[in-house]
Amino acid sequence: SLKTVFLFGVALLFLMSSVQKVHRWVENGNLVQSILHQTKDTLPILKPNSLVFFLNLPDLINMTHVFRNGIEQALRNEYHDLSLNVIYNSMIFDGNISKDKFCEYTLKYKNLADIARANGGEAYILYFEPITQKVNLYKCQGF
Repeated sequence: SLKTVFLFGVALLFLMSSVQKVHRWVENGNLVQSILHQTKDTLPILKPNSLVFFLNLPDLINMTHVFRNGIEQALRNEYHDLSLNVIYNSMIFDGNISKDKFCEYTLKYKNLADIARANGGEAYILYFEPITQKVNLYKCQGF
């Protein structure tokens, strides 16, 4: 009957939409794992009480969460270190940011880097490049 065909069509559309959403969640989960592994490759060992300042993490991609929150706990788990401190922000820079602008932004948080060092830790600046999807370590004078 026409009603059965209509209901089948609606169910099929719902199923296709669900498959697309699951695919996006899987892709974003893979990106999260890649960012965590790249961070660990870039900074294989961190001293206790260290600070990682992570800039430009993706918040949403295709309306699916990536790093809305949870990066601090994810890195603490990755490093097996509950004393690790993480500051992060969502994507605010595109791929064309100048190093001066980038460092000017990070210096707003210099006092937290000083506290980490005073407690025996170190301070690092990591930047996620959205175009290449790579994690980069940055050095800024004064941080």
